[in-house]
Amino acid sequence: MALKVTGFSTAALPYKIVHESASTATLLSNVTGSSGKIHTMDLDVGQSNTTSYLKIFLGAAASISSPADIKIRLRTGANGVKRFNMPKGIDFTEFSFYTTSTHGTANAPAVPQATAVHSFTTT
Repeated sequence: MALKVTGFSTAALPYKIVHESASTATLLSNVTGSSGKIHTMDLDVGQSNTTSYLKIFLGAAASISSPADIKIRLRTGANGVKRFNMPKGIDFTEFSFYTTSTHGTANAPAVPQATAVHSFTTT
C-alpha cells in the first residue's frame, strides 16, 4: 500500500486528496481521519486480466466481513479506468475502502490480480 492523503491549508479550499497507488484486499480504514463528502473518484485497475471490485464504506463499522456501502465493478484493461464526479458529494462519517477480485462479502477477500490506483477528492 502507498496511501497518501493531502489537505489544503486554507479554509477557502477545504478539500483533501486521497491517493492509493497500490490498493489490494487490505481494508484502509478512516483514511481522511474525519467526516466529509466524496466529490470525485478516479479508479484504475491497471492491466489486470480479471474484473476487480472497489468496496467503499461510509460509516464507522467498516470491515471486510460486512457489506460495502458502495461497490463498483472495474473491468479489465482500459475498461477498468473510470472517473466519477458527484457535485453534491456523498456523505461519510469514516471513509474506508479496499479492492478485491471477488464480488461477494467474505472474511478473506481475494487479492486482485494487479494492484489498483485510486484517487478521491473529499471535503
